[in-house]
Amino acid sequence: MPEVKLSEFLNDARQFILRNMACSAPLQLYHSGITFAAGESITGRKLRDKSWSAQLQTLKGHSGMVNTVVFSPDSEILASGSGDGTIQLWDAKSGKQLQIFDSCLGWVNTMVFSPDSEVLVLSSLDRTIWLWDIKSREQLQISKGYLDYTYNLAFSLDSEILASGSGDGTIQLRDTKSREPLQTLDSYLDWVNTMAFSLDSKILALGSDDKTVQLWCTKSRKQLQILEGHLARVNTVAFSPDSKILASGSGDKTVRLWCTKSGKQLQILEGHLDWVRAVTFSPDGEILASGSSDKTVRLWCAKSGKQLQILKGHLDWIRAVTFSPDGEILASGSDDKTVRLWCAKSGKQLQILEGHLDWIRAVTFSPDGEILASGSDDKTVRLWDAKFRK
Repeated sequence: MPEVKLSEFLNDARQFILRNMACSAPLQLYHSGITFAAGESITGRKLRDKSWSAQLQTLKGHSGMVNTVVFSPDSEILASGSGDGTIQLWDAKSGKQLQIFDSCLGWVNTMVFSPDSEVLVLSSLDRTIWLWDIKSREQLQISKGYLDYTYNLAFSLDSEILASGSGDGTIQLRDTKSREPLQTLDSYLDWVNTMAFSLDSKILALGSDDKTVQLWCTKSRKQLQILEGHLARVNTVAFSPDSKILASGSGDKTVRLWCTKSGKQLQILEGHLDWVRAVTFSPDGEILASGSSDKTVRLWCAKSGKQLQILKGHLDWIRAVTFSPDGEILASGSDDKTVRLWCAKSGKQLQILEGHLDWIRAVTFSPDGEILASGSDDKTVRLWDAKFRK
């Protein structure tokens, strides 16, 4: 066997262990696991299988589709929410199941960790919102009585405010420490589809079926702007890292860029041939990515609005796009059952992550950039090595 570096051997051993976590004893690990070691790996060089793939773990346990996955900000825990009415917590490094939260009476719509990683908040089709204390594992129902389903949750980056948006057209702001309501924003005439806090925690943006985006001051809790211009429902919103620009994606096939201070429309980004379902800024704020039902991801210059790249390859709707923390990689999840990784600078396709058996509804990088998680209608969560390349 040719000489290898210690770091290469340790990385190979890590992949071997993660792929054989089901083996419960050292001898079982050796006799059963070594049989499936990749043929071009260090541990299985002379065996007949191919080299390792990017897939680290398949997390099984849900009995319904997995529609939301989220890492804790400290990268220690992965939470998955499902149509089976449960939230499951997993150790992000080992893939071990830590706990199951099964108090919901319906589909889990969305969930979000507080920026300090201490609290997980989730909402379900039973029109309730639950708070889960990660350290004590205490479960607390903090809101009930909405007139429609709660589809959106967001924490301010200072962890002080939790916002929840409902199909009844209302937004509730809640103090995360006292868990008491601060204010109810009820100026909408239709469903609130999306919400996001600016990274400086000063502004809350809300996108609705009424074709508008509203901006609210989190301190005074007064409405700042109503952004009008979209010709169909607003599906997604995202702030630039410096909080100066807001991007909104719509069923009118456009992305629009707005000045958060004046509310002025800066750019209309046209090119998509179908609904825009996801938008996200790169960590340095220079690139905006949009994913669409037209099966493409498009990269735009966030400053000029110029289209930089059209990323083609997916065979069905794209539901999720996200940048790696270092901004070098863009991941996209699609109804074609694949996750694809792209070079954010060149637009070159780096990897096709295959294995899911149904639509992919969510993709997310761990905050340390080491792992990519995907949730699917096939009832599984899959963990991928975000640094792996064939």
